[in-house]
Amino acid sequence: MIASVQPHFLGRLAMAALALAPAVLAQNETATTTTTTPTPTPTLPPADPVFNPGVGNYTLVGCYAEPAGARALTSIVLDANQTVATCVGYAQAAGATFAGLEYARSAGTAAACMAARPAVPWPSAASPALATRASSAVPETVCFSYYSLGGVVPPVDSDAPAQPPTIGNYTFNGCVTEGNGTRALSELAFVSDAMTLQDCATFCDAYKYFGVEYSRECYCGNAFNNGSVPVPAAECSMVCSGNGLQFCGAGNRLSSYGKS
Repeated sequence: MIASVQPHFLGRLAMAALALAPAVLAQNETATTTTTTPTPTPTLPPADPVFNPGVGNYTLVGCYAEPAGARALTSIVLDANQTVATCVGYAQAAGATFAGLEYARSAGTAAACMAARPAVPWPSAASPALATRASSAVPETVCFSYYSLGGVVPPVDSDAPAQPPTIGNYTFNGCVTEGNGTRALSELAFVSDAMTLQDCATFCDAYKYFGVEYSRECYCGNAFNNGSVPVPAAECSMVCSGNGLQFCGAGNRLSSYGKS
């Protein structure tokens, strides 16, 4: 005998199933939910430093070297948060023509007629390498970025040592080494703590060549001995003992001159 199911009983079952449906769906959704970790934003490397072309009426005129034993500009202001703008602000408030920055946080200012010796121009004012504190070619020389009112170029230091192209009847023959186990020039020699290129040229006037080594040693000869070879002129970097404006060779290096 098959039991009969009343229609109202089926209706109650359907309503109960509908009531349970959200809970079942919620359980299924909870079971399938996944957690995702956001991808971090990549950190870009800092941009290379560039020269500030200028602030207000002050414009960049180049990178210069501090003179030996002195400041290029007479007034120094240190600021841990130094910028070109703050340095120019100091210069403007002081009524100064020049402003300069070095060592990242040092600013100096001076009027057009500077009390300190004027600066020596750097070999290049456009190279990005000037943003560094020193040059590999001149490791002890500090790069000083100059800004000037109206673009006035700082004066050149006339006291910078140099290798004169001619001395009397002699013409610069280059920087040379000593010979192999012998002097480069061995005919005649003298030593003086007041040596100048002119003194050596006069002493060696009867010879075709003369050379000065180690600031104070003068050598003469009519020919260079074996093993004496030319080297870059910059290697003759010692000033003469009697004239700080002239180069007189270096250790095992002679500033040499010859007659044509």
